[in-house]
Amino acid sequence: MNETQGKGEKKTWLIMLIILVLALTASNVITYISLQSVQQQYNDLSSLYSNLKSNYNELSNSYFSLKSSYDKLSQDYQDLQLQYSSLQSNYSTLSSNYNKLNNSYSSLKSDYNKISQLLQSQDCSSCFSFFYKELSQNVLSLYDLLLSYAFLEQAFSRTLNEEAVNEVSSTVNSVTGGSTSFWPSVEKIYDYITSNVKYANDVDMPYLWLICDGFNYITSFEILTERNYVQTPELTLEIKQGDCEDQAILTYAMIEYYMKHIIGTECNLYIAYMDFSDGSAHTAVFLPVQGGNVCIIDPAGSYLTKEYGEIATKPAQQELQAYSNYLSSYGSISSIKLYDVSIVDGSYKVVAEGSISQIIAFLSKS
Repeated sequence: MNETQGKGEKKTWLIMLIILVLALTASNVITYISLQSVQQQYNDLSSLYSNLKSNYNELSNSYFSLKSSYDKLSQDYQDLQLQYSSLQSNYSTLSSNYNKLNNSYSSLKSDYNKISQLLQSQDCSSCFSFFYKELSQNVLSLYDLLLSYAFLEQAFSRTLNEEAVNEVSSTVNSVTGGSTSFWPSVEKIYDYITSNVKYANDVDMPYLWLICDGFNYITSFEILTERNYVQTPELTLEIKQGDCEDQAILTYAMIEYYMKHIIGTECNLYIAYMDFSDGSAHTAVFLPVQGGNVCIIDPAGSYLTKEYGEIATKPAQQELQAYSNYLSSYGSISSIKLYDVSIVDGSYKVVAEGSISQIIAFLSKS
């Protein structure tokens, strides 16, 4: 009985052990299958993460690219706004000048018609003499005024007289800080103009072509145009744009004011007008020094005589040849004219004129 009972207990434990093993096996199988499912989910999530990260990087790159484009467009918009404001200011000035000139022309035309009718209706030689002389003087005044807007030489009396030059005083004092160090101050003036004044092409300006009866009277005139408008230094500073003549006149005015009112010593300074073989022209400022050296100051052409990165003077032959090479896109320099302009009344004299070799010879004797 005890033996039978012992065998029964062993059998029971064996069955339980088998059941336990089967249960553990089933559990392991289930766990394995679960792990396989989790692994698949992990792989899927990992793949999804990689895709999302790739998409994020692409979107991030697109964002920075769009932001860069936006910033550039924003800057371009601001630049265009500034140009538009300058053009509006320039247009207002030109429009005002045009209206004045147009009124003067209309008045002269009316006087001319009245006189013509008067002469046709009666014989009055004394009236003819008086009115034609007065009309001639009015036309001559208008003639001179128009030339001072359209041509460089005639513009000196309007743009470089004492009153016009004094208008740059606050700018010169601000740019130089009142320093009496000559060459650093000249370089600061050049840097200021190149940084603040943009190059702009001129508009057509009207001027008169006079027809005279001997030397007594102007019998008729024609209105012609010249694509040139010579600005005062004040206007160039105000609208922050101008062509090479305008920038050269501004440079000349600022340096002359600096020499006269800050350091109290006036040196030779010339406005240089250059003709090129391709028919174009250019204007800059030449500052000669003793010993035959020269410093060329050309804001519109972005050229300044330098040595080791700082303003300098160099022998005339060396520097004018280097300058000519710099401007070679216009062709060769066919002639140069140097103007010495008085900032008292804008009167001038041509101190040298000729080929580049002749100008080198003149400057080398300085």
